[in-house]
Amino acid sequence: MTLLATLAGIENEARRTGASVEQVRELVLLEGFMRRAAWVGGPFMLKGSLITRQYLSGPEQDNERLSRDIDWVCTEPFDRERSARQLNTWAQSVTTVCLDDGLHFRPFTENAFWRMIDYAMDDDFPTVSTDIDGCVLDGDSQTPLHRFRLDVSFNLKLDPPPVPLHYRPCLGEAFHLPSTCALDLQIAWKLHQCLVRPRFKDLLDLMWLVPHNPVDADAVGRALRAECAQDKADMGRLRYLLNGDMPRHPEFPGQRAVKTTAQAWEYWRHGRMANKMGQWQVAVHIGEPASVCVSRVDALPGQLEEFLAQLHEALHGLVTALLPKASPRRDVFLKA
Repeated sequence: MTLLATLAGIENEARRTGASVEQVRELVLLEGFMRRAAWVGGPFMLKGSLITRQYLSGPEQDNERLSRDIDWVCTEPFDRERSARQLNTWAQSVTTVCLDDGLHFRPFTENAFWRMIDYAMDDDFPTVSTDIDGCVLDGDSQTPLHRFRLDVSFNLKLDPPPVPLHYRPCLGEAFHLPSTCALDLQIAWKLHQCLVRPRFKDLLDLMWLVPHNPVDADAVGRALRAECAQDKADMGRLRYLLNGDMPRHPEFPGQRAVKTTAQAWEYWRHGRMANKMGQWQVAVHIGEPASVCVSRVDALPGQLEEFLAQLHEALHGLVTALLPKASPRRDVFLKA
């Protein structure tokens, strides 16, 4: 029997985690959609922050990683007509599943659309998205409809392959997800993001994931090299993750919005913006602030230098194993 999500339960979870009631309600709806998707089935693998959350449990993890959207990967190749029909059928099926869990989703057909689907054939690795509306039922009343974003990516190489996961939601009983992103692949994707356009939330996820999980450096390296082969990203940039060198990264966090990493940090960690750039531009180039990513912002380092020192401590072993080995100079000889 599925446990009922209630406003009282959401408020209790907010007090326990330090998140806001709105953030917990959002998470409950995301996980309710996932539970229904697991029941419906289909060629879809879950990735992203909702998977990251599942690898961050334990007594050492007293700060909740929050999520605001759902990221899926379709494991079948993209075809404009077939994929559009498949996505529509899947989304409608998921939003109309009745689980008697205190949640309700607006049927997809009432607002059916997929962003970028008309242009997806022009992209080797297309991503389409839509909006899902849901609410929490509480007796004869219900909360206002809450809208979240759902992304589906296509044609991604999945090595290591998808793995099943016993998913533990913030409220209610655990459920089985048949296809989720392998941890080593998730880490490789985050490292690749740090090569091309670092974001503080990805640095934080790596800081939290790598030290407390068994990580196969060979599998991570294989996946990372495959990503770099696609866009010619320089794996040598991994060195900027160590020794506090992130401010020297050619594409440091927020590089297109601010002049220094320190300014980007002030916005991301403390919500302070030094220049007059618009909020949307800041969010695009720096990313959502820490208050959106975690439940207890005050538990994060206050100073950039401390954050980068923790990053080095968490990643130096893995990064050292992944960094390309320098070729010896031909004019250097060892003397007997």
